[in-house]
Amino acid sequence: VKWAPADIPLVDQYKAIAATVAYYAANAQAYCAETRVFDVGDLYRPFLDQLADDAHILELGCGSGRDSKAFMDMGYIVTPVDGNAEVAACAEEYLGRPVAVTTFQTLDYHKAFDGVWASASLLHCLRSQLPDVLMRISQALKDGGVAYLSFKWGDADSVDNRGRHFTNFTEDSLKGLLGTLTDFTVMKIWTETKPLRDGEQQWVNALVRKLAR
Repeated sequence: VKWAPADIPLVDQYKAIAATVAYYAANAQAYCAETRVFDVGDLYRPFLDQLADDAHILELGCGSGRDSKAFMDMGYIVTPVDGNAEVAACAEEYLGRPVAVTTFQTLDYHKAFDGVWASASLLHCLRSQLPDVLMRISQALKDGGVAYLSFKWGDADSVDNRGRHFTNFTEDSLKGLLGTLTDFTVMKIWTETKPLRDGEQQWVNALVRKLAR
């Protein structure tokens, strides 16, 4: 197919998304083994400090199940979901409990959770899809509920050497996106650098609270 020039960027985006899905399907076991050992415990406290001890947490894009297990071990009720069936199967084996296969774009919970944990997961959504996905997160939260989101830092989207698409943000651009949403108030946005494989990766994190209506 010979695409019109105006269509080529969008076609390239969807090719990158297809390549991202294919990567996780083909490398689920290796991906889970690699990421399960990452230490992100310092990120838990700002989120958990906003929740009651018996809070119900939805983990979006649970990956290896690392964070869901940490929350479960701390006594929280956790619902882990992942959009990739192969990755979800790995997490199920690790957690010893079912993991729902649900994409962000089809998320359909209603005021069911006190917190939503979306660590390094929404970054695979196309930028154009994020307002709808964030609306679905809002619908999933109880009034006053809190969501944690993280993205790789960048002023443009990117594709890594594994063929995965990333929708990147700076603090300012993430503030701009979240500022368009009337259901949330932004509690905190911050940047940090974390070790990643043989180097370091800069991340942008956000905590938002759902307003009571």
